[in-house]
Amino acid sequence: MRQRIRLIAIAAVIVLGAIKLVQLRRAPPPPQGASRLALAPCQLAHPFLASRVPARCGTLEVPEDHDQPGGRRISLRVAVIRAEAGGRQPDPVFFLAGGPGQAATEIYPAIADAFTRVGRKRDIVLVDQRGTGGSARLDCGDLSEPAAVDRSEEAELKLVEACGEKLARHADLRRYGSEDFARDLDAVRAALGYDQVNLVGGSYGTRLALVYARRFPARVRTMVLDGVAPLEMPIGGWFERDAQRAFTLAVGRCHADAACARAFPDPAGDLAALLASLEKQPRTLSLRDPLTGAPRQVTLDAGTVRRLVLLLSYAPEAVSLLPALLAEARRGDPGPLAALGLSAGRDVEATISRPLQFAVLCAEDVPWFPPDDPAAERGRYLGRSVGTAFRAACERFPHGKAPAGFRDPVRSDVPTLLISGEADPVTPPEWAAVAARDLPRSRALTLAGQAHGNLSRGCMPKVLARFIEAGRLDGLDTSCLAAVKPQPFFLDLAGPMP
Repeated sequence: MRQRIRLIAIAAVIVLGAIKLVQLRRAPPPPQGASRLALAPCQLAHPFLASRVPARCGTLEVPEDHDQPGGRRISLRVAVIRAEAGGRQPDPVFFLAGGPGQAATEIYPAIADAFTRVGRKRDIVLVDQRGTGGSARLDCGDLSEPAAVDRSEEAELKLVEACGEKLARHADLRRYGSEDFARDLDAVRAALGYDQVNLVGGSYGTRLALVYARRFPARVRTMVLDGVAPLEMPIGGWFERDAQRAFTLAVGRCHADAACARAFPDPAGDLAALLASLEKQPRTLSLRDPLTGAPRQVTLDAGTVRRLVLLLSYAPEAVSLLPALLAEARRGDPGPLAALGLSAGRDVEATISRPLQFAVLCAEDVPWFPPDDPAAERGRYLGRSVGTAFRAACERFPHGKAPAGFRDPVRSDVPTLLISGEADPVTPPEWAAVAARDLPRSRALTLAGQAHGNLSRGCMPKVLARFIEAGRLDGLDTSCLAAVKPQPFFLDLAGPMP
């Protein structure tokens, strides 16, 4: 069970895709510029996984403010997984991690196997976004403690305020946004001697890809955007609506499944009853940490449960457990729900820079959150918890402002594949449709019953391989994706029906 929880947690929080590309036709690559970035052998490691990925790593110094090249400088961590020498193509894959706040070099080992085929012909380039990983990481350890999953809102806000005050002494937090990182990426591209790149982004990484394509259109050969977050979408602004939609879809699938409907006739009622009970009286649970086995106590209140349900909605493997977990909690044992949420929350905190997340979202998203709608919020399990929490945090965390025109739609003629999960709780298919309006050479694909991050689902790796190999959408056969189906529901905590 612990291993299952581990896999589900990793799947739920890594809001990224995975690519498996077929081998390209052998052809001599066109001339490519020489690298000006010194690289040395290194090993890439995920915070929790035992696997290591050999690469070549280096650092590139860039101005903290690209418009003030003589000012303070920061170092970017860069990793390159070199393609095989024979038939090596000149246009690499730049993998853009999500969050905002994830470091590409730390996340990559969890998905490295998915890049095996594309890596035979194309370099894989990983750049930790400024403020994350090895790129001038913005770090306040208290914000990333394991207890974060059940920390009170006021305690969280005090930590956010103290963190902002600490970091502002040695970093210009106005210079840690998406435009800044896009300019970093192009500096890395130039230093490595590449003329064009293929951008593969997941979740927030899709925004980075679009921002880069707008600023440097001639440098992009193809884009693959999984869990599309166009510039028109304020990240976090529609979580309450979109999370409720995803939960309602899951409940509907349970009702349509005879076995699930018999075992769990009212998952929505189970969640509502659990929230109502915890609003009146939070519970302190004694359980064993699902990752270390050490005993610990967790305070479970309504706000914590709301966050856990949202977090578990990111992956279909976790969604398949939700009816059973909610029914068990309503019957009086919320321990399994808390344990799984604790595991997932620990992975989130270990792989993300919370200060960088605040620096980006407070400048680029929170000011554009839609106004509160109390009538609508009463019908949503999240209420207005996410929007309220971000607004409160941004009042205490120093940040800049998005540049003029930042939120304008990105128009690009780059061939683009847009991938969505039907039941994605944060970037549902409607946002891919918004992006597609200004991407005339794009195709939107929606995977039935899937959630957030779908590049490795079913035959999607084969579809991606053919797309990047051809560099165009004409003739791309995606019919095999119809075979991708939702995960079967667990009928108890032992597993689904055989």
